[in-house]
Amino acid sequence: MPAALILDPFGGHPCGEAALASAVDAVGGRPGWQPVVVSDAARPADGVRTASTAALPVEAARADALLVVGGCPFAEIAADGGRAPSALLQRAAGAARTLWGRRKPVLLVDVAAQPLLDPRARRTARALVAHSEAVVARDEASAAALRDLGIDLPHRVGGVAGGGLRAVVPTAADTAQRALVRSVVARWLAAQAAPAGDVIPLVRAG
Repeated sequence: MPAALILDPFGGHPCGEAALASAVDAVGGRPGWQPVVVSDAARPADGVRTASTAALPVEAARADALLVVGGCPFAEIAADGGRAPSALLQRAAGAARTLWGRRKPVLLVDVAAQPLLDPRARRTARALVAHSEAVVARDEASAAALRDLGIDLPHRVGGVAGGGLRAVVPTAADTAQRALVRSVVARWLAAQAAPAGDVIPLVRAG
C-alpha cells in the first residue's frame, strides 16, 4: 500500500493542527493510500501511524509521497527553543531530496513564508518549491515572500492558475484552511489514478 508521509512543520502548534488533520483525512479517505505523520508533538486520529522527526530519513526513504502541510517552513526564525534558524526548512528539504532521488512527488500545501535573508536558506527554498508538484501558499504575504526569492508562482485567488498545478490561495478561517488542505490533497491523489492526459485541477475555481 502506498504511503503518504505528512510532515508537521509546526511542531504540533495549534495553528498547524487543522491542516495536518485535514491532510490525514484526505489521504486516509483515498482507497489504497496510508497516511504516516512525522511529528514529535502532533497526535493524529487513532489508527494513524506516526513517527518521530528522528525517524524522518528512514520514513522518507520508503514513502511514496511527501506532504508538507501548514506551519511556516520558509522562515529563518527558530521554531522553538533549541532549534537552529531555518531548521524546519532544512528538514523539509532534506526529506524532499530523498523522495526526488526516488522520483516520488512532494506537495507543499497551506504553507506560510517569511522573508529569507540567508543565502543558503534562499537557495534551499527555491529548490524545494521548484521541484514540488504542488505549491499552495497560505496567504498573499507568503506568496509575496516566495516571489521575492525569484519563485514565479502563477497567481489567482480562489482557483488554479493557468490550468497548472501551482496556485496561491489565501485562507483565513480555520474551516477554510481545513477545506483547502483536504481539497488539494484529495484532488492530487485522484489525479494519480486518472487516465493519462486527464487534468484534475488541484484547487476548484470560484
